[in-house]
Amino acid sequence: MNKRFNKVFLSLLLLMISNTYVYGQASKSIFLELGGASTAFGFHYDARFSAYTNWGYRVGLSFLRSKSDDYFGAVTRGINGYTIPFAVNYLTGKGKHHFEVGTGFDIGLYRCHFLDWHDNEVKEMRVGSFVFEDLGYRYQDSKGLLLRAGLNISIPFVAQIAGTNILYAARKTSFVYPYIGVGYAF
Repeated sequence: MNKRFNKVFLSLLLLMISNTYVYGQASKSIFLELGGASTAFGFHYDARFSAYTNWGYRVGLSFLRSKSDDYFGAVTRGINGYTIPFAVNYLTGKGKHHFEVGTGFDIGLYRCHFLDWHDNEVKEMRVGSFVFEDLGYRYQDSKGLLLRAGLNISIPFVAQIAGTNILYAARKTSFVYPYIGVGYAF
């Protein structure tokens, strides 16, 4: 497993170091995303750091509504939340077709309605966060259509308040989310 991880890591590193620039591509875009770092759906802004680099970033606002027990490990009656995903990404390829690799952090505020361990009904606000990797395909016109599809690998970031049993972070049990996005490049 360790050798396989090293090969994947080295391959991604070489891919990022490669000298395939995205000349002539739009340096900014806006898009809607379903799944992925948005978990449910979100609106994002994406930009290159300069006109002559493959490196860029994205920041967004996402919304989640769920009845899944995956998020905070309790019998859930409902979760509504807003999250802010932020990522640094890298594009390879030429023309309109690109492979996108990104890494980021997502933090959210969730209104939770659940049953505690004694079957008492509880409503409270919780903070959740996770780090993620994006691996996917991006179709991007120089001006116009932007399409994204791929996999988002999420790792929960759990923090415990010292001296208590209180966890103020999501304990997601799912680790891989597919995503699809559509937007406008300018």
